[in-house]
Amino acid sequence: LQMPDGWEVFDIDAITPGLPSDDDLRLMFQVLLEEGFKLQYRWEKHELPLYDLTVARKGPKLKTGDPNRKRPPSRRSAEPEPGVSRLAGSGSIEYLTEALSARLETPVRNLTGLTGGWYDFDVPFARDLTVTTAAADLVTAVEEELGLKLKRSKGPVRVLIVERVERPTEN
Repeated sequence: LQMPDGWEVFDIDAITPGLPSDDDLRLMFQVLLEEGFKLQYRWEKHELPLYDLTVARKGPKLKTGDPNRKRPPSRRSAEPEPGVSRLAGSGSIEYLTEALSARLETPVRNLTGLTGGWYDFDVPFARDLTVTTAAADLVTAVEEELGLKLKRSKGPVRVLIVERVERPTEN
């Protein structure tokens, strides 16, 4: 991992009591950064590029899932072809939106009108269209597989502004 000039990397070892939820872990990590690194920050809304997720013309093709199942369904019968990735999981439409945001490295705004519900999804897509023709790009694959459309747009995005951070002292 190559870091930009002036950046430092820190390894943080921490032990949590019991089995905290993801939300509890986020809060614990936030407190650790605020106290250990004297982190001061604020949130602002900025008008930035994003994707709008809407229902495609022919309607959604989402498969209803079971929220009580411990693990998402495994559909990997074989290794994917070189250059092909999968966006797969099981969760709410909000979970799918977050997964798309992570893969696209751009915020995705849910304008589907779909709320609640639990869905299984498995979308093979080409990471690089110069390497494979076995799958479509992610935007096209989402429309073909899930009946949802991703369209480039602009909108308000919550942005973290770091005002101050210090090097931590050794424990």
